This record gives sequence, structure tokens and C-alpha cells, in this order.
Amino acid sequence: MTNEINLISEFIVIILTCILLAILPANGTTLSEDVEIVNFLQNICNDYEKPCQVKLTNNPRIEGYLEYQGNIILSKGLRDVLTVEEVKAVGLHEIGHYHFHHYQSRDEFLRHWNFNMKELKDFRYRSEIQADLFATAYYLLHKEFNYLPSALSTLTKPELINQSSSTHPSTKDRIDYIKKFTDNYKLKVK
Repeated sequence: MTNEINLISEFIVIILTCILLAILPANGTTLSEDVEIVNFLQNICNDYEKPCQVKLTNNPRIEGYLEYQGNIILSKGLRDVLTVEEVKAVGLHEIGHYHFHHYQSRDEFLRHWNFNMKELKDFRYRSEIQADLFATAYYLLHKEFNYLPSALSTLTKPELINQSSSTHPSTKDRIDYIKKFTDNYKLKVK
């Protein structure tokens, strides 16, 4: 009888462990998921004839950005808080910056800038929205779910959802633009 109770107890522990592993969010991406992310983004760069390097750093800060040379940087911190699909969406946003030559257009803007802060903020906001819509267009054209709104929401504290910065529109505004773009696209496709 004691052996049966021990066996049942061990079985229950195994089942509970499996359930917890299935429902609890994972902390960070696995090596195979990292390879999946890099391959996905590199292939998109190649499809757009924009060779890029996707670099996954071990930086614990939550960062996703584009370097001037076209390198897309996705930090360990970012990969720790987002799902694989959300990380891909952030990467697509960064490819949007690269595709639209935002670094070069920023340099050109700054060469002729008259130190009007509103113009600078508007320029930055347009670049961010354009990169968001690049990612959104990719998902719409490929009939895939767009994880960018989810990634933006995850990366924003709820009390800051309506707050913009000097470089980015508020998360709410960005998600609203994505939704309007998606709705307009779906109306035109019907």
C-alpha cells in the first residue's frame, strides 16, 4: 500500500510540474527560438533586398533598435519579456526603419533642422509610425497575426500607455494607427 501511495504521489508531482510548465510564461527564448528569430528576420531583409545582420545581445536591458549600418539589435532583456512572435514583430519594426532609410533621412533632416523641437518630434513620430506600419503590412500581406500591438503593450507599463516621449508616440496612439491601417486594408481587400 505504501508503494502505491508513493507512486501516486510521484505521479501527481510530475503531472503538476507539467501543468505549471505549460501555463507559466517562460523566462527568455531558447537557443532554437533565437535561431528561429534570426532566420525569420534575415529572410525578410533578403526578401526586401536589404541585407542586414540580426544580432541577439546578452544585454539585460530591454532594447530593440537598428544600428546605422543596418544591424538589428535585439537584447536578452527584450527576449526575456516578450514571446518569440512578439520579438519577431519588434524585429520587423526595426527592419521597417532600415527599409525606409530612417537613419539617412534623420541625418538629412538634422542637417537642415532649424532647432524647432516640434518639427523634430513630428519627424521622429512619423518614423516610428512608418516602421510600425511596415511590420503591420508584412503581417497583412502574409495573412498572419500581427503581434506588434501585443509587444508594445507588454513593453509599456499600464499607467504609461497614453504617455508619449520625445522620440516615440504613446503606445495607445501607435496601436490606434496600427488598427486603423489594418481596418482600411481589410476594407480595400474585400
